[in-house]
Amino acid sequence: MIALEINLESKEDCVFLRLSGQYDLARLVQVITEVGKLCRETGCRRILADARGHVGEIAVLELHQIGELIAREIPRGSLVAVVVSEGRLTMDRFLETVAVNRGVPFHLFTDLESANLWLKGANLGPRGSHQADREKSVRSPRGDTQSPIP
Repeated sequence: MIALEINLESKEDCVFLRLSGQYDLARLVQVITEVGKLCRETGCRRILADARGHVGEIAVLELHQIGELIAREIPRGSLVAVVVSEGRLTMDRFLETVAVNRGVPFHLFTDLESANLWLKGANLGPRGSHQADREKSVRSPRGDTQSPIP
């Protein structure tokens, strides 16, 4: 069995991590906690994780737990982009949904360039608030508009 390897670094206002090797929930919990701590210490509000080398099955319940942990540990207003292999995309969409439903701007990609463009294109205001989401209006089924973020 290959151990889960994680390289974590902070540069250019972005925390970057590369996940490779066998999936290990306990180690992933540690890493998410470390990333949250690093974001709070450095003020970084953009997180890019390259998980294309991450192998192993992740149970649906564990994907849910990981999504909840991301929402608890990652500072509010942070953007999270995760690059996964094509084969993992469908299953990992559940993780994306859990995180997004808990208020985390989280998006899955299959290539680093798209993930970087999404992170760089985001307009983060003071204290990492996601300005683009604040300025958007959502049209309800009745046709009136309302802001998604109070």
